Amino acid sequence: MLLRSLPVSGVGLPSERSYHANHANATATPMIDLSAFHALAQTTLGPFAAKPTSLQAGQQEASKPLWTSPDGRVAIGIWECTPGRFTADRTKASEFCHFISGTVEMTHADGSKVLLGAGDAINLPLGWTGEWHVLTQVRKLYVITQA
Repeated sequence: MLLRSLPVSGVGLPSERSYHANHANATATPMIDLSAFHALAQTTLGPFAAKPTSLQAGQQEASKPLWTSPDGRVAIGIWECTPGRFTADRTKASEFCHFISGTVEMTHADGSKVLLGAGDAINLPLGWTGEWHVLTQVRKLYVITQA
């Protein structure tokens, strides 16, 4: 799995050597049951509708909310989108995405690009803007946190 967070300045990850040195005597912990991700891939979504921010005619999206916090600030759900290009604006909310299927190329406001697919995850921080180019129909688990 690829995990990306954008942008993160001044934050470093421990080197592999320091990680292993600090965890040399750790006991094995069972991994999480990944069957939940299979269930997300099979979950029926709402009806597909036109993508409002699409840059190409005919692009459609569908979603299914799974949970919303009592104050409405945090929403978790599943989203799917057909191939095409659209603009994205995270100036009012941050978003964590874990891709379940498909492939997308994201172009960030600075012009840098990243290719993401099934198993990858990315954090789009508050203030992020860019463009998504859905190469193959994509499905993701999302966590949106309002500012």
